[in-house]
Amino acid sequence: MDVVDGYDPWDPGELVGQRLAERYWIGAAAAIGPLASRFKAADLASGRDVCIEVRSVRISSAPGACEHSPAGVRHPNIADVYARGITSSGIEFVVLEPLEGELLSSRIAECGPLRAQEAVEIAASIGLALGALHARGLVHGALSASSVLLAQSPAGGREVKLVELLDTRPGDARVDVAALAALVHEMLTGSPASQAGSRPSRWTLARRSQRSSDAAQVPELERVTARALQGDFSSANELSSALWWGLAQAKAGGRVSSSGVSAPPPRVARSLGAGLLLGVIVLFCTIALCAVSGGAPPGIEW
Repeated sequence: MDVVDGYDPWDPGELVGQRLAERYWIGAAAAIGPLASRFKAADLASGRDVCIEVRSVRISSAPGACEHSPAGVRHPNIADVYARGITSSGIEFVVLEPLEGELLSSRIAECGPLRAQEAVEIAASIGLALGALHARGLVHGALSASSVLLAQSPAGGREVKLVELLDTRPGDARVDVAALAALVHEMLTGSPASQAGSRPSRWTLARRSQRSSDAAQVPELERVTARALQGDFSSANELSSALWWGLAQAKAGGRVSSSGVSAPPPRVARSLGAGLLLGVIVLFCTIALCAVSGGAPPGIEW
């Protein structure tokens, strides 16, 4: 096998039915990806079920087997990390809580673009998770649709969980913010966002696959996402707030001006102006008629 930057390619599927680091029995594959793969597993030392993520390349000159407990970031939208390690054969792995669910990438591949409301809800959950990492000076480093799990909660609902945590490390939070913006584009269009330098490429929305109720919402979210890809937001939570604002304005039939202040569409503005003028005319005529007849409008004393 070729060695690239100190790594050897390998087939993670070889682990099924084997022991990893002499402690974890590897069961069925839950997800096989180009960067990392996740397996159902059992911790033979504690007897509990776990998930194991392994990198899709091996370190060609591993210093030796090691395992340590991470300084984990506990958050409802981040999979709990029990341990990290490297085997003597150079396999990097992370031990996670047991998870069941569907990868966001699989959902998009099977169902196409998501509803605008659902896309913003998922993005908001991811934003909270990234905010917790960034508060500790860490970045996810590999955010994509394949690193977001739509997991089943104990109560039977749905939880959004960040997985693929092999690349979590100290870094610049703007890397994750840009990745989240690209992910929102993918959720809305069904295809990944391409970037040329720091500017987004021309949007290629699959309009026919969008529901009619999203017709006014998607363009508003496009503008927010385009700003994020250009570096206008310094944090994931700031981007999430802007997405919620854009969605709310689109649902209300308004638009967001360049200053961020909402304004009604021209047709609505004209209707409001005409209604106000008519009301003033009616009030003036009523007062004039009452003055001529010597009376007063109900509730008004001269």
